[in-house]
Amino acid sequence: MSLGITSANLSQIEISAFSPLPPFTEASDYQTYTIQTDEGAFTIKLVRLRRDTFEMVTDTGDLVDCEDDCTAKPLDEYISENNAFAGMHGTYFCPPDYADCADVTYSYYPPVYNSAVGTMINDDTLSFHDRPFIVETTDGDLHYFHRSDDFGWDTEEYESETGLQVSAAIGNWPSLVENGVSVVDDEPMEAAFSNVGTRGGIGWDSDYYYLVIASSATVKNLAAIFDKLGVDYAMNLDGGGSAALYYDGAYKTGPGRLLPNAIVFTER
Repeated sequence: MSLGITSANLSQIEISAFSPLPPFTEASDYQTYTIQTDEGAFTIKLVRLRRDTFEMVTDTGDLVDCEDDCTAKPLDEYISENNAFAGMHGTYFCPPDYADCADVTYSYYPPVYNSAVGTMINDDTLSFHDRPFIVETTDGDLHYFHRSDDFGWDTEEYESETGLQVSAAIGNWPSLVENGVSVVDDEPMEAAFSNVGTRGGIGWDSDYYYLVIASSATVKNLAAIFDKLGVDYAMNLDGGGSAALYYDGAYKTGPGRLLPNAIVFTER
C-alpha cells in the first residue's frame, strides 16, 4: 500500500524476479520488470497495449525506397506525426557511425509498410527477404509470416487473394516465438546475436501487444523473455544504440539514434 504517491512513481519500483507478471486491467501499462526465464533473470522495460484499444502503425522517414542518406528521425517525431500513444524503434539499419555504412547511411533492407500513404517501402525485397514478416490488416487481425515470401511478392496481390487490406507491416530478424513456442534455436544466427547488450522486440497474443526492451541480453535471451511472457508471436527488432521506447508522453528508453522507420500505436 502507498499514500501520497502517483501511479507513475509506483511504476518505477521493480517487481521481484520471482513474482508472476502483474495482472493487466487497463488499456495500457508500462513497467520495469525483472523476469525469471530459463536463460536467467533479466530486467526489461515492458509496454503492454490492448489490441482492441490500440492499432499498430508502421512509419518510414522516406515515402520511396532509399539507398543512401535516407531520412531518419527521432522516435518522438514519429509519435507526434501519427498522434500516437506509444511506440518503439523498428528494423536494423545502417547508422552513420558505422564505417562500412558511409555510402548507405540510414538505409535498411527489410520491407516496411508506410501506413499513412499505403506504400510498401522496399517491396522488391519481399521475394527474397528470407526472414519473418508481421502484417496487421484493417480488420484488426495480426498475421505472422515465418518468411516474407509466405506473404507474397506484392501487397496488391496479397490483398486481392485474401480480401484483406494491409494497414501496417514490418520485417526484421530473427523470429523469436511462433505459435507460442520459441523458435530462435532454429533460426539462422549471426555472431552479433550472441553479444550481450540492449535488445528490443515486439510480440502479441490474442489480447495484447508487447513491446520489450531488455538489458544485458542476447537474442536468445530475448526469445526466452517473450516465451516467459506467454506471447503467441514475437520478432526481434534493432537494439543497442538505436533502442527507443516511448509511452504516454515520455521516453522510457532512448531517444538513441535517429531512426529511418518505427512502429507506433494509435487509439482505434
